[in-house]
Amino acid sequence: MNKRYSTFRFSGLLFLSLFLTLGAMAQSVIRGSVKNLNGQPLMGASVLDQATNKGTTTDNNGIYSLNVLPGKHTLIISYVGFAPQTIIT
Repeated sequence: MNKRYSTFRFSGLLFLSLFLTLGAMAQSVIRGSVKNLNGQPLMGASVLDQATNKGTTTDNNGIYSLNVLPGKHTLIISYVGFAPQTIIT
């Protein structure tokens, strides 16, 4: 009985590690930057994937990184005082 348990436990851990690896490989990263018309970075701008409602904000240099599934995405970028912009990746 003890051997059966350890085999199941090992199989479960192997399955879990394979599942996590496959899940990590199935994602892409969209990176970019948000700047105003003068080329200055916009810190704290919102970047939202329209289909999944996943989002992030830009860092101090206006740079963002968003984990998504592979494929085309429509991003909505918004910032206080500016009209929202839509881009397709």
